[in-house]
Amino acid sequence: MAHHTTLIIGGGQSGLATAYYLLAAGVDVLVLDNGVAPGGAWNHRADSLRLLSPAEYSSLPGMAMPPIPGQLRPAHIVEYLTNYEGLFDVPVQRPVRVTDVTHDGTVFHVAADRGDWSAEHVVMATGTWSTPFVADYPGTILGQFWHSANYPGPETFRDTDVAVIGAGNSGAQLVAELSEIADVTWLTRHEPRYLPEEIDGAELHRRLTAGEDLSALGDVVRTPQIARARAEGRMTTTRPPASLGDLTVNHFIWATGYKPALGPARGLLDDELRPTVDGLHLVGYGAITGVGSDTLAGVGRHAQQTARTITRAVDKRQRR
Repeated sequence: MAHHTTLIIGGGQSGLATAYYLLAAGVDVLVLDNGVAPGGAWNHRADSLRLLSPAEYSSLPGMAMPPIPGQLRPAHIVEYLTNYEGLFDVPVQRPVRVTDVTHDGTVFHVAADRGDWSAEHVVMATGTWSTPFVADYPGTILGQFWHSANYPGPETFRDTDVAVIGAGNSGAQLVAELSEIADVTWLTRHEPRYLPEEIDGAELHRRLTAGEDLSALGDVVRTPQIARARAEGRMTTTRPPASLGDLTVNHFIWATGYKPALGPARGLLDDELRPTVDGLHLVGYGAITGVGSDTLAGVGRHAQQTARTITRAVDKRQRR
């Protein structure tokens, strides 16, 4: 069984940012990633997706995102993360599917499909993409179900009847895009809470990076596509029916968010997903780990804080 001071589970933006700071501090680290290539969850995003943040607000620590005009696409992020991993020579082993993380009172044991490891510290940086949330909703439809996690792009839905459920950014973006080519019903339990017009993608991420909580102001960014769809009357909402069987649609898309992909370490977390043993760290899970921690620009300070905690513990142990 190979041993490392720190194992990072997840090779996306959160894992790479944490590895960057640990490597800079001289800490032995290995990243275990279940992807077949660099890029994390961005490899699975539809090409039609556009990031809310511009290039200047989409960088990890140590390497700026190259200037790219207009809105970033998933392919831009994959390329950036691939280059980031190579520039800092981040030690990544992939594809590795971690199945269990345990602690014997002294060290952690990480079991996976391609081996077993031990470590003094484990950083969970698995994100949320692999655990999409789907609500318990009675009934069914004759058409096909989707989630924003596996949304294939608009062409699949051309000239069809589509229902989208969810009042956040994902739901709004899907409705704005699909309503140009399909008959879309937007199902929400409450009216969408649009952010003020002055908070565009750049301003949103500037504030999130600074740790500002904007939840009281709204949820949905008024992107140019959403603003145009609203002006054309394509962003009206409908209360969800009592049963899915009351809908006559070809497609139903859940835009209902995600849950943290913490299954392998669940036995070491309490009911509020807080670690119950020293040496287990979480990075990049949004509200659970800090405002903005699930964004490219915002994860850096959370990764740095985690790396500092690990580095101090390692230094303290070495001085004994």
